[in-house]
Amino acid sequence: MKGNLDNELLLEKIFAHGLEGIAYYELTRGELYDMFSQDFVEKLKWGSRNTLIVNLLLYDEFMNLLREFKKNGINVLPVKGILFVKELYDNMSLRPMADLDFFVREEEYNSAIILLKSLGYKESDFLPVRRWERENFRIALTKKAQIPITVELHRRFSHPARFDLSIADALKNVVTKEIDGESITTFDDEFSLLFLIHHLGMHHFNVKLIWVVDIVKFLYKREVNWDRINEYVNRYKLRNIFFMTVRLLLQYMEKKKLPHYYYVPNLIKRTYLRLFFTENSLNFFRFPAMNLRVAQLLAGLPLIDGWGDRIKFLKDYLRIRAYDYL
Repeated sequence: MKGNLDNELLLEKIFAHGLEGIAYYELTRGELYDMFSQDFVEKLKWGSRNTLIVNLLLYDEFMNLLREFKKNGINVLPVKGILFVKELYDNMSLRPMADLDFFVREEEYNSAIILLKSLGYKESDFLPVRRWERENFRIALTKKAQIPITVELHRRFSHPARFDLSIADALKNVVTKEIDGESITTFDDEFSLLFLIHHLGMHHFNVKLIWVVDIVKFLYKREVNWDRINEYVNRYKLRNIFFMTVRLLLQYMEKKKLPHYYYVPNLIKRTYLRLFFTENSLNFFRFPAMNLRVAQLLAGLPLIDGWGDRIKFLKDYLRIRAYDYL
């Protein structure tokens, strides 16, 4: 096996997909250990240890921020991220994290930014956000501590044509959990799964396998109500994204864990979606003048449900791009 594998390319792929912790864990507990060079194993070991250190620091900051928000009367909802690492993986070295994500009410958005800045956070150079997104959608702030820690504050999840979610609706789908002595309000299981599906679908050009692992682990650890999921999918216009995500997941898990009834687009749309919902789909655009963002736009439009919303999104996209350059 050593002779047939390009170890450097394999390592590059493992790290690019956020799988270094899982790869090292599986390697050291199985029969594959002796099939790889010591250097290969050491690099995975370094990646796993680095993930553990970063995640422990992020988790400490996450809990500190929750206490600060609560002390200042600001209601935030943590989304995905470090909570999933804590709840789904049972081992902080398995799932690398890059930042902390919070959803905040529109009326408390500016107060949350002021609080973070008072705690040493500044607008992020590490994770730059376009001007329109910063003023209408989300902001990223970074603090230099033992490691750079970035917090993303969201006041909406996405463009309404992509995920038509109101703040009022989001707050109807929350539960309160007790974690390490802190009372934490977050999304219920069905809404959390919906968010993971939406996130995976919106990044259809650069899918990371760790996002697929998140959903697979979620489905094996939680009993979700698929009737509610189906209701959400239709209400928030996520049918195309849901179809493509389920199709991708079927390659990695048992069919019985996924619903047997879900929206299926017509043949033309299905073919178009399948063409683009791959990591290397940009290879289809071989014209040197084809801009990456234009290619992503053309591929992403079919993921939006309905021609009315597609046209609205296209108009807004062009307006947003112009706004960024003003």
